[in-house]
Amino acid sequence: QLNDASGPEALGVGFDPVRMTSNVKQLNFIAGEGEKEIVAGPDGMRRFKEKALVCYIFYKNGIYGRGGPLRPYNLQESKVLVTDLMDGYFPWELKDEYPDGVPLKIEFRLSESWGKNAQGDDDVPLFKPFAGAGQALGAAAGALE
Repeated sequence: QLNDASGPEALGVGFDPVRMTSNVKQLNFIAGEGEKEIVAGPDGMRRFKEKALVCYIFYKNGIYGRGGPLRPYNLQESKVLVTDLMDGYFPWELKDEYPDGVPLKIEFRLSESWGKNAQGDDDVPLFKPFAGAGQALGAAAGALE
């Protein structure tokens, strides 16, 4: 249910995922999404590098972005972020780091609470690195189990 005070309603501003997605597509065009930039490496060699990408995930209980922590919707920073994206602007919080804009990725997981499993238990890791059986080059399948 999205009608509790911790959901997007707590923003007190318009929240329309369809409009926000459309605005982000336009911003990504302006920021040159998919383009490469030339950077000088430590050895002085110039190389192509993918442009940075800033991700925001909208959960039932807040916004997760830029490595966390989760921001509840009732924080002023959350309201400013959503207002910027709804109005078609790059997020204000990125202006110093990316003065010319940066490609954005947004996801909406509004039926999920960040950090909770289906039973509502807290502190459930969302990512388990190296899960599953390992494989080695030249080894028979299943030899490392």
